[in-house]
Amino acid sequence: MSSKLKFYKLSVQDNDNEKVTQIISFSRNDDIFNYFYDNCNIQDSYSGMKYSIISESDVEKVVNDINDDIRSEEKRLSEYEKYAMRDPKYIDDILAMKEHIGDLSRTLHYAEFIRMMVYQSNFLCDSNDKIVANIL
Repeated sequence: MSSKLKFYKLSVQDNDNEKVTQIISFSRNDDIFNYFYDNCNIQDSYSGMKYSIISESDVEKVVNDINDDIRSEEKRLSEYEKYAMRDPKYIDDILAMKEHIGDLSRTLHYAEFIRMMVYQSNFLCDSNDKIVANIL
């Protein structure tokens, strides 16, 4: 099974040669891997296609999904803190929930970084440059 989600800058030269520069990669264990896998149709490099173009709408789906999960976890934490505030046996659970929210925030920052790359590729770079991804 695939183990890495990789993002690249793909430039098509005048003679139709492709120049590919790897930007960042994430292992299957990183949450960002799962968010992109669940929200985007990213090619597995073992299939016929080498890369999938990452569009603005793809990244927006990922960012929105992460934001939804953060809001949900924060609401859950708030409710849990209300009921567990007076019982010290729940402190570890509360700390674990806060750590998970921190992990989701880190994942959101990665998604925002990728969104910035896609936006810059679309607006600032040569029209032949694209941000693409695959799963290896």
